[in-house]
Amino acid sequence: MRNINLKTELENFIPENIIKILYLCSDASEEISLKIFLIGGIVRDIITRKPNFDIDITVEGNAVDFVNFLERKYPQMCRIKEIHEKFNTAKVVFCIN
Repeated sequence: MRNINLKTELENFIPENIIKILYLCSDASEEISLKIFLIGGIVRDIITRKPNFDIDITVEGNAVDFVNFLERKYPQMCRIKEIHEKFNTAKVVFCIN
């Protein structure tokens, strides 16, 4: 079994535009004091080196408030696609060059 440093794997394997999105989300979460976590298939895909362009982030707090903040902070790059108030979840689309 090999030891894996996920941060190193992330930076070496995930496309630069997705890394930029993750850092934008991280900066935004720090600005409004919300913890966020990378979850789901992308974590598995980093380990197995399988291409994945779908990012799942969970928010310790209100996800809807977080995506609204993202859209206000990055209006040229971030657009809310869907909000599911019942489940306090949302889908966001980023356009990064």
